[in-house]
Amino acid sequence: MKQLLYSSAVVSIVMSSVGCTQQAADPRQASLDEFCKQFPLSASCPEGKNVIAKQNAFCAEFPLSVTCPDGRAAIQKQNAFCSQFPMSASCPEGKAAMEKKTKWCTDFPNSAVCS
Repeated sequence: MKQLLYSSAVVSIVMSSVGCTQQAADPRQASLDEFCKQFPLSASCPEGKNVIAKQNAFCAEFPLSVTCPDGRAAIQKQNAFCSQFPMSASCPEGKAAMEKKTKWCTDFPNSAVCS
């Protein structure tokens, strides 16, 4: 998008210096309109900009959501940790083992596992 804006600015400057004026129907705008019809959620298009703004507002309020960069990073970190330490209480396998032990110890409190 930056390159498109930069190219537009350069073309405008060159046309102004040569004495040309832009026509009412800008072919670049028509191209952008066609592009946005095909890819409405692109950051270059109004609908895409609106979605990005909503996503940014959501992530500001809920940064650890799986749909936000901080949330995805936290999940990746958690997955890496659990691959090294699967029996940690903060990992699914470890939680399941702790729950199983808690149930066992409730049923058999004098068991050697429970002391």
